[in-house]
Amino acid sequence: MHMSKKIEYITLILLCVVAFVLRTLWLDYAPKGALIDEAHFGYLAKSILETGRDEHGVFFPLNFKGFGDDKLPLQVYLLIPVIRFFGLNTATIRYPSVILGTFLPAVIYFLLKKLKFSREWSLVGAYVTVISPWTFILSRFGFESNIALFFFCLGLLGLAQLFDHPRKSTAVLAAVAFALTWYAYIAYRPITFILMLITCGFAVLSKKLPRKVIVTFLLAFVFSVAPLFHPSVIGNNSTRVSQVGIFSDAGLALHVDEFRNYCSVRFTPFVCKLGENKVVSGVRVLSSRYLDVFSPRFLVLEGEKDELFLTVQDFGQFMIILYPFIIVGILASFLIKQKGTQPIKISFLQVILWSGLLLSPIPAILAGHPQKVRISALFPFILIAMIIGMRYLYDALETHKKVRSALFSIVFVLLILQSFTFYVSWFSVHAAKRGYMYQSYLPELFDFLAQQDDSTKVVIEPFFSDPLMFYAFYTKMDPKLYRERAKLGKLEDSGFQHTEELGNIIAKNMSIGEAGCDGYKANQNTLFVTDENIAGAKKVFIVYSENEVDARVFVYNANESVDVLNCPK
Repeated sequence: MHMSKKIEYITLILLCVVAFVLRTLWLDYAPKGALIDEAHFGYLAKSILETGRDEHGVFFPLNFKGFGDDKLPLQVYLLIPVIRFFGLNTATIRYPSVILGTFLPAVIYFLLKKLKFSREWSLVGAYVTVISPWTFILSRFGFESNIALFFFCLGLLGLAQLFDHPRKSTAVLAAVAFALTWYAYIAYRPITFILMLITCGFAVLSKKLPRKVIVTFLLAFVFSVAPLFHPSVIGNNSTRVSQVGIFSDAGLALHVDEFRNYCSVRFTPFVCKLGENKVVSGVRVLSSRYLDVFSPRFLVLEGEKDELFLTVQDFGQFMIILYPFIIVGILASFLIKQKGTQPIKISFLQVILWSGLLLSPIPAILAGHPQKVRISALFPFILIAMIIGMRYLYDALETHKKVRSALFSIVFVLLILQSFTFYVSWFSVHAAKRGYMYQSYLPELFDFLAQQDDSTKVVIEPFFSDPLMFYAFYTKMDPKLYRERAKLGKLEDSGFQHTEELGNIIAKNMSIGEAGCDGYKANQNTLFVTDENIAGAKKVFIVYSENEVDARVFVYNANESVDVLNCPK
């Protein structure tokens, strides 16, 4: 395989153009609604832009308290210029992710070249990055994980460049890129930290980098992440870990208790505790999740087990035809030989690949089953293994060129056919079928509610996450007014705390009878919003699914839906 430099760069530009088109096509329609984190990040950016303060009144924070989940700052501050020039809506809150997702194939291309792959194989890697369901779906949403992935790959590229041409300036740029992942998505923190230590150790042992360059690299990283260890921020760094970590899972404790209850019928408490405890059960669960990460089920067949909004039916993170190359590549990576006389026999490519494959899944599986958002740091390493596998088989068939041509032609055709099926499904079947998971009914609902005057009380049953933040987002509510009117509910055991009142808009678990009686006593017109079809209640507005078959949300006149004689005195 051989191509000119001109064709090489034209091809790369065309791939980025295709990536941009795929990531922007019907961006505000497929899916139609925003996820709560996307809406929250967008509204935070609007609040900072217009007032310099977040929803809680904190001036230009480094850590956003949010609902108690402590959002990191990079996504918010990247959104500020976007909101400034394009306004706040479902599409614009995804622009940073779209833009970085568009340029990710180029970063992957240059990373592969720096890892000593040919132009052609580097372009193959860029092409797979463009069409992969993994990177496509990450880029279609305002996921912090996708932003972290871009800078993580940029950091890997910087490292590869550093081992190729050791310079202090390159060391600083690579360190800053890795540091930016710490400001974007918390799962990248242990991965980048340990990966950097491993590569620095390899650099010392292999004598690949001067000690001054290594010290510059580490110091630049330390200085870049130092603000995150300020006393006002450091206590929040582990919030999400404590909220979603495996050992805070109540289900794990229930499983252990159940085992011991049955076990105690035949054995002593000591034997039962030894046979099943949180450590034993946790290790078993984590081992199962870890193996699932590399299984064909997760990578190419089905994708996420529970979060169906993240995966198109019958598709995983890559097209199924690519899975054999991943396995071959992982095995073939042990056969890579270091050229020349070196102090140690393994290469930088092997160190990065093996470290990445081992480390990247760990933060994600601690939180739950593998899913593309939490485990995005694994993407470049799976891709590298895949390209190694392709190159290995291509070279192995050197003496059977007709067989090689036939094999790779079939792979290419099947890849195009599978990609075509995936994208047709995403833009039609998936977007409509999973619309309720994206709360696709909310834009229409809040457009209706925004038309109500302040004298009308609106009670929203919280059958979806954080109704009042969605209300503020979709109605583009003045951030100052939000802070004045917002009343927080009780602090939950999980650490979350949600807004329950926003002036005349209330989000509480109550019945239409309670809402109607409260409105009657206050002599106030009251609307009740729910996803239940309540027999006998007076409907004033209904939002249907995109195919207009299912009613997703109902708005009732609560005052006219109750018998006031039965209201408590």
